Formats: sequence, C-alpha cells, structure tokens
Amino acid sequence: PEKVTTIGSQAFDGCDAMMGVFLSASNLSNCYPAFAGAGNNSKSITLRVNKTVKIMPRLMAGCKNLLEVIFDNDCRCTEIDAGAFAGCVKLNSVSFNEYIEKINSSAFANCYGLIRIYFPASLKYIAQDAFTDCDKLVEIYNLSNVEITAGDANIGKYARKVYSTGLSAVFKSGNFTFFVDNSTGKNEYYLMGINNKFATDITLPSSVIMYGSKVSDTYKIYDYAFA
Repeated sequence: PEKVTTIGSQAFDGCDAMMGVFLSASNLSNCYPAFAGAGNNSKSITLRVNKTVKIMPRLMAGCKNLLEVIFDNDCRCTEIDAGAFAGCVKLNSVSFNEYIEKINSSAFANCYGLIRIYFPASLKYIAQDAFTDCDKLVEIYNLSNVEITAGDANIGKYARKVYSTGLSAVFKSGNFTFFVDNSTGKNEYYLMGINNKFATDITLPSSVIMYGSKVSDTYKIYDYAFA
C-alpha cells in the first residue's frame, strides 16, 4: 500500500506459497532484498508494478521463482535501481511500459531465463552491466536511443539479434522455446529452454514446429537451455 516506506531484508523469507506481488507503494524509499527466499514452493511468482515511481535496489534479488514482471500502463515508474532483479534465475518475461527511463547497474544480472527483451522509446540510460551473465538473452527489441550492438562487450554481449522493426526470431514450439538465427544467411534453430520451468520429465522434440508447420528436423540446444 501507499503508506509503506520501507521493506526490510528478507521480509517475506519463508512465504513458500507466494504467487504474486502487487507493488503500489509510491512512497517507498528503502527496500532491501525483501523477497529473497519467498515462493520456494510455488509454481511461479508474478510482480505487477502499479504506482511505484522507482524500483529500489535489490527489491526482488534472489527471488528464484519470479517468472514475470509487469509494469502497468498507468505506472509512472521511471527507474530500476541497482541489483533490483539480480539472481532471479527463472525470470523470463519483463513487460516495460512507456515511462521507464533508467536501468541501473546489475539490475537484471544473472537472470538466466531471459531470452528476449523490449526496450521502449522512453528509455534513456542502461548501465553497461545491467544484464551481466544473462547468457540466453539472444534478442533485443530496441526502440530507445541507447546504442546497443549485437555481440558487443556490454548490453548486447549475448545478443544475436538487435532490431527496431520487423518480427521476433523467438517462438514457441509445443512446450519449448526456440530461436532462429539467420545472421549467416541460413536458418539455424536453437532450443532455448522449456516453457514449464517446473517440469520433472523432459522429452526433447523430434522436429521444430513454427506457427503450425515443420521447419526443421534438426536443431541445436543452446548454452544453459535447461539451467
């Protein structure tokens, strides 16, 4: 709620069944790794940000079952502070709105589940180490003026595709996510991971199905695909 100004370190540790966090505290000024250790027995945790104007340092750091972050359209959050989502190893979806302006150091470091991310036109600054060790972040859809180059040493280190127009090269095939890389002039298909992060048995697909049609009988399994 709006009256909350501080959330202490690991305040929700042991809340093993937690499935969602709705953040609307516009006066929040201190927030330590409050959700580390939360949701250990839940299928997933979704963070929905409403009125909060700034995501504080290490807010969700170490929340291992956080799968999704949504910034509501009317949310006026402009800044994501240092380490806010560091170590959220299963995070695979971040939906920014058109108000976000700044992403600080290590904000999404070690988010191994991120495959694709969208940067809106409102974004003015991204720390060079904001996405450190996001080994599977192969695609960046960038509408901002922040310069990002695929394969550079910083934000785009792991990216194979950085673009501002056109279609995504990431798609779902059955229970799996694939990426098609055509940077060499021919299509190469990579299995990036399984959509059900809590699956106990995995049967690899015999072919790649893209939008209902088989496109390949062969594919490669990407680094850390099932990590």
